[in-house]
Amino acid sequence: MFVPLEELLASMEHEIDPEREKEIEELHRLSVSYQPVPRLPLVMNYPVGEGARFEPLPHGRVYESAEYMLYNELVSAFEASIAYKYEMSDDLPITIRPNFGTVLVASILGGRVEQVDDHRPWVRPFETDRDFFRIFDADAESRDAGWLPRVVETYQRYDELLSPYPRFRACIRTVLPDLQGPLDILAQLRGEKLFTDFYTDPTVVDDGIALVSRTLRAVFMHLSPFTVDGPQGFTHQHAMMIAGNILIRDDSAVMISPHMYERHILAADAALLETAGGGGIHACGRIEHDFDLFLSIPHLRCIDLGQPEMNDIDSLYREAAPRKVALIRMRVPESKILDASVLRRFPTGVSLVHAARSRDDAKRIMDSYRDAAARGE
Repeated sequence: MFVPLEELLASMEHEIDPEREKEIEELHRLSVSYQPVPRLPLVMNYPVGEGARFEPLPHGRVYESAEYMLYNELVSAFEASIAYKYEMSDDLPITIRPNFGTVLVASILGGRVEQVDDHRPWVRPFETDRDFFRIFDADAESRDAGWLPRVVETYQRYDELLSPYPRFRACIRTVLPDLQGPLDILAQLRGEKLFTDFYTDPTVVDDGIALVSRTLRAVFMHLSPFTVDGPQGFTHQHAMMIAGNILIRDDSAVMISPHMYERHILAADAALLETAGGGGIHACGRIEHDFDLFLSIPHLRCIDLGQPEMNDIDSLYREAAPRKVALIRMRVPESKILDASVLRRFPTGVSLVHAARSRDDAKRIMDSYRDAAARGE
């Protein structure tokens, strides 16, 4: 049963613990800065469960109103729950965002966005070259195109909805939406043809990357003033603190060789990170083949691993630690969390997530981890 947003916000206004939130922020900041920490920050993922006081709405409902979107951001974003954070006593930061999925920048360039039932929005690639090449006629810096106005309206509505709850509002980080990255956006618009363009028409790749990079940069500059994030030099994405101000998504990099990434994408990623004042790269899948190239980017400060278990994380840590590039959302076996032995493996420079079977299971694991870390096991 859907509990009204006002009831949820009133509950959070009553339960919020500003001192605990400062502790969480400081723990994340120290770890992603490679400073000594009493333990690595750990965020628990778990299903809220049927019959809970606050249950998530079906995802398709969030596109109906900012109220519904904010409700789900607080109840179930990224498989974690702000509504139950004090029950867990984990290290989940309080973050909300306009959650329109991965389609924002592509929509500005004329991408055909579709959203059906409870599925997240996606972009249907252009079916002909002629249709695709029309993206080069778009105003890359338009503030009125695609879904961008909906994002701005959502930020503004969030402020209105939260204003009656000042204690809770003061602890919330209102963060950037998913801006994707140059390669991923171009892949949305071009589809599978992009991966033959690398060989048959690389000019299309280079021109496309230049266009989407310019658009992404403009969106970043336009939306950043609407965010309330920090501390200075740090922001939040994927319900975690990151070092820097932007997280570039490079999921499609698993589909190309390191040579292709270096030749066509690396400079664009580097330029965006420089413009933003530093930041991170996210990639799902097995991304070891590009790791050295990522680390060569001067303004790279962290790497967010969507599926760290598919990589040799010890090797990645050995490469990243000398450059103080943090590894975000690392996963290790439950046993290494329960006895806190993960702290000997990764003493700092890492934040952890763990998927539990239930809320009770999540609380058990988090309690054991805190106790073991405090004992110095």
